[in-house]
Amino acid sequence: MNIASGKKVLKPGVLLYRKIRYRKGHGVHSPFVFNFITKVIDERAPYYCLNDIELTRRKIFYEEKKDTLPLRELIQQSVISSRCGALLMRITNYFKPHTVFQIGSVTGFASLYLSSYSSNVETFVLEEIPERVSANRLVFDKHKAKNIQLIEDNCRDNLAQMLKNKENPDLIYFDFLNDTDLNRYAFETCLPYCGETTVLIIAGIKANKEMEKFWEELLSHPQVGVTIDVFEFGIVFFNLKLHKKNYIVSF
Repeated sequence: MNIASGKKVLKPGVLLYRKIRYRKGHGVHSPFVFNFITKVIDERAPYYCLNDIELTRRKIFYEEKKDTLPLRELIQQSVISSRCGALLMRITNYFKPHTVFQIGSVTGFASLYLSSYSSNVETFVLEEIPERVSANRLVFDKHKAKNIQLIEDNCRDNLAQMLKNKENPDLIYFDFLNDTDLNRYAFETCLPYCGETTVLIIAGIKANKEMEKFWEELLSHPQVGVTIDVFEFGIVFFNLKLHKKNYIVSF
């Protein structure tokens, strides 16, 4: 995942607005959203697993053999930032999913953050591009990740079958970034399997105008409830008992 490649430069007024709106839960009337902001987004407690992932990052960047140089370059160019990765870890640590589906994966580091809260969480990563599959394998092997299953397959042909084999996924992560059509296809395919406790995280919702439009479409979707926009990610909840609203939160 390359969060930086899709990142826009915000105008100072917009940046200030994002920082102060709902800061530390101020102005949030929903207990669910207030707890999520204060206990997940704003939390800064240290976690040992984050240090382990950073150690893996350094090992790959500085210790790998020369014959893995192309993969190292791909990983270095596309790796998720430690700040964004820590948020993914805090989300999974808060909701404690038993099953995580990651659809698309450039490097594998996002998968480490998503699966690091417990060795018992089942994490399935679906990726079809051979170079990315090799990068994922390198990262998973270096980290000695035992609870991640990498599936090298075409998303459009195999996503539905993968979901059928594991009903009601607890957490789904889209890592396509700039590919609006693939994000839209994945959303429509996953939707029948999303229950009211499912959490959907979409990377790159501000990557380009098409992705911004896709995100706006999701906000008005009848099966989508509360949504949270943290700029780098869009977070979707499907519990329609909660008051439908989009929250823009800085972290």
